[in-house]
Amino acid sequence: MKPEFDRNAQITVRPIGPDDWQDYRDFYKGLRDPHHYSGILSGKNPDDPATWQTLFDSTTGTGEFALFGMFDRDQMIGQTSIQFIRNKEETTALFAGSEMADDRRGERLVNKLYQARKEYLEAIGFQGKIVTTIPPGNSGSRAAAERNGFIDSGRTDEHGYCIYVPEDLGQNI
Repeated sequence: MKPEFDRNAQITVRPIGPDDWQDYRDFYKGLRDPHHYSGILSGKNPDDPATWQTLFDSTTGTGEFALFGMFDRDQMIGQTSIQFIRNKEETTALFAGSEMADDRRGERLVNKLYQARKEYLEAIGFQGKIVTTIPPGNSGSRAAAERNGFIDSGRTDEHGYCIYVPEDLGQNI
């Protein structure tokens, strides 16, 4: 009898920053449709650390974002972020889009990304609203949000994305 092997046993999620630029670059280069990657670069040299330093400075360095990488041992296989939107005296944590390596899609690993973001907010004592937005028709993202305790609020954002909120908040956002 063969021993059982859990392919996902070595998966970790952690905050990422400037020192992770090569992992971040290589992850995006490996995607079948790296639309996000080309937007980040905007004609810049992907092999220049300064390109990535600028990215991390403009996101995590401002306190407006927290970026997370999902690693299978030492290889980045996914990423996600939280954007902190500050309006007057209120802050909302937007669970921004997650990306998975093409060969790891369908394994429900995005659940670990949801969990990591929730744990991060708990660790920093976050007290504001939490939302995620999902493009209409993206059934995979909708299912992932619902598996992780989010429900459709019935509202859309300025881009036409559906706003999902934690189930315990219901429609009261």
